[in-house]
Order: sequence, then C-alpha cells, then structure tokens
Amino acid sequence: VVLEEESLEIELRPLRKQTRLATEMYWTYGQLLGIGLGQRYYLKADYWFLSGEFCYYIQHSFVENSRPVFHYDLKFLFGSYPFTPVGSRFRIGLSSGIGGIMTSYSVPGMPVNRDIYLNVLNIWLEWNLGSKWTLLLRQEGKYSLGLEGGLLGRGWLMVGDHFPPLTLGLVRKW
Repeated sequence: VVLEEESLEIELRPLRKQTRLATEMYWTYGQLLGIGLGQRYYLKADYWFLSGEFCYYIQHSFVENSRPVFHYDLKFLFGSYPFTPVGSRFRIGLSSGIGGIMTSYSVPGMPVNRDIYLNVLNIWLEWNLGSKWTLLLRQEGKYSLGLEGGLLGRGWLMVGDHFPPLTLGLVRKW
C-alpha cells in the first residue's frame, strides 16, 4: 500500500459492543400485583438467545375476609430478532418456549396447583435507549395444556377473556 499523503484520516461510525447477556425487569398486565425478572444468554451476539424468566404475583380481591393467592410463573424461551438489524433504534423480536405457574394459597391446608403452558409465540418491540438500556413491550401467546393438578384448563391464557398478556419491561445489556 502506498500512501500519497503523510497522514490519512478516515471517519468510522461508532463501534457497538456485542451483547452476550441481558437482564430484564418487567410488569405484565394481568399480573398486576407482581414483578418479573429474566436473564438472556445470547448464542449469537445481539440476535439469537436463550432466556429464563420468573414472575411472582399476588391475586387479591381486597374484599373483607378475602385471602390472597400467590402465583410463581417460571418460563424458558428461545428468541431472536429476525426482522431488524442490530443497530436499529427499534427492534422486533419473536420468542417461543415453555413455562409453568405454581399457585399457592394463604389458607392453611389448601393444595398447591401447577399449570404447564406453551409460549407458542411472543412478539415484542424493543426501543434502544443507548448502548446498555432498552424498553420492552411484549405480547405473550400462552397456551395452557390443562394437565391434571392445574387450575387453568386447556386453552389460551387471556386477560379478562379478551386480551393476551401484555408485558412492559426494562432490559439492561451486559
């Protein structure tokens, strides 16, 4: 290579650190008195990931003499961003997986119930706020298998029989 000038200045676009891990904190409509945490591990940086999520929420009618019910929702997902490149301000993602909800009661002697569901298809939009933080809005497609020992029966899990669960979250990339 022969340079005709003594120094040559080339302007490059800023480099973006590849994401291998991300932590989520979220709230889901339909699980009003609760909070969820998740951890992603990217198999291919910023593109394919495995995720484990846990949400704890309380169901309570707040009527005199009523007792709360406690739910523990654990799910494992495989996700990707098939439609938008890494540097996009807004990214669309898809995921699928399996989960379970364990239900316990504040009344002594009540059984613990377990419901298994498929996360058939979750669709979400992420708004990148910079290099480390992202806002998340996700629609969840959960289908309960209706197995013995559960409460939900077979069918789609909806909020108020009309809407699929909708999740709002904050993601921290590492």
